[in-house]
Amino acid sequence: MGWRNIALAGWMWAAMALAASPALAMQTGETSGELDPREERALSKACERGDRSACVTLGRRLAEPYALHRDRARALALLRPVCDAPASVNEAAEICGIVGEMLLVAQTIGAAEADPALTGPYLARACDMGSRPTCALLAGELDSGERLAPDPERARSLYQRLCRGGDEVACDILAPPAPRMLPPPAAPMVDAREPDVVHDRAVAMANDNRRLPPPATPPVGDAGYDGWQGNQSALTDDESETQYRPQRAIVRINRGGAVPAGTANWVAMLWRPKSVALEGRMLCGGSLIATGWVLTAAHCLEDSIGRVRVGSGHTVRLGVQNPLDESEGNTHVITGVYAHPAFLGTARSKALAWDIALIKIAPKPTSRGTLRGRIAPVTLDTMPVEQREIAPNTPATVLGWGRTSLRTRNIASSLMKGQVSLQDRKTCTEETRFTDIRRDSVLCASERRGQHNCDGDSGGPTVLDGGSLRTPLLIGVISSANKCGEGDTPSRFVRVTHPAVREWLALHLPPEVWRAINRAGR
Repeated sequence: MGWRNIALAGWMWAAMALAASPALAMQTGETSGELDPREERALSKACERGDRSACVTLGRRLAEPYALHRDRARALALLRPVCDAPASVNEAAEICGIVGEMLLVAQTIGAAEADPALTGPYLARACDMGSRPTCALLAGELDSGERLAPDPERARSLYQRLCRGGDEVACDILAPPAPRMLPPPAAPMVDAREPDVVHDRAVAMANDNRRLPPPATPPVGDAGYDGWQGNQSALTDDESETQYRPQRAIVRINRGGAVPAGTANWVAMLWRPKSVALEGRMLCGGSLIATGWVLTAAHCLEDSIGRVRVGSGHTVRLGVQNPLDESEGNTHVITGVYAHPAFLGTARSKALAWDIALIKIAPKPTSRGTLRGRIAPVTLDTMPVEQREIAPNTPATVLGWGRTSLRTRNIASSLMKGQVSLQDRKTCTEETRFTDIRRDSVLCASERRGQHNCDGDSGGPTVLDGGSLRTPLLIGVISSANKCGEGDTPSRFVRVTHPAVREWLALHLPPEVWRAINRAGR
């Protein structure tokens, strides 16, 4: 059932929320930004003198999830003895959980400090000592059997225990909700807003898709279970956060050109349930990065008719040219949905970060349609941020089926592409003001010759390709746009090689898939 990936969100929420909110981090004292060299030297000396608390403090700091100063091998050396001889039950629950998670990551990426024989015991010890997030992580690993020896019965027992304790995620895993079938409204609703007041940023469309006029009768047939369509990524970018509100948006490539059929079959479409009118079925874009795995935006999972999840009726389509032609492409059932655990949702527009998610799909399509060319994953960028230099005005290509201009609400009748101009890292940081762990977590871009991603393109790909699409390199996920490139705020794309994104991917993707991606990356 692939429970492991859902479970991971539980243990990481606190640390990642703090990382995404520096003010909250300072209030709680859980973290204080990057580890100052002087602080590190002082703690190291105290630890060498036998100060146990200094060793624990230093180990915790070096183990902070996704921190730039993270040193897994050194943290393990400091914290494993603490877990082996804890001073209290609470210390055992916390420290053994940290050790188990780090061993799991090391095992996934093949690091020298990996010790598969100890990963399970450390996770189990933390769980037994009362760490609920670690219990969720352990249950997922025991169920998937990808890193620990499979034990479905024990996994189910752990989920039952978590569910009894009020863990809604565990309860959903044990009894997935039935698909929510909503009939279309009797009559179309009118959107009275003028085009120029639509603020395109990466989330808002989801809640407004209800405004699409339905056909006179519901669509017939199973073709409605097709993939995805239309990125709902128009997020408001008002100066006041209190004015931030969901808005209808389907990001399309503004003033771009059509992509020749069959040349980009790896571009995915998140498709809403067949209870929704055909014109409103397209939800978001995505990219096939490995067989059975699609990368998209986290805000795309927050659909107004019900969150995208296993059993919600949402599907993924691949190999589609015209989204409204249900005879095109292959349709795949969703078997897992995993948003980045640090994504804070769209309500905090000024803190929009970590807007990335993985969707696991059944490798075998439930229905096959007409298809030109073959479906193969796109190459995912694997070069570290520091090595992948982004010069000012670096051209990049965005793809999707979203709006083609601010003056139309219709989705594109063909997969579109357009070029944007990427900003250098320094300029982008000045725009985002992400100076903590979020630094370099997004790419910023402005319009290029009037072309840009627009409402409906959310979750879709941002690639380096020289404009030919012959050897595309996926470097980002479309997250937000300001007035389809015509606003004064750069659009943002989640950067796939940021350490926090790469480690999240390594934890969620099966080890053999992650190794293959890194072998193929460039």
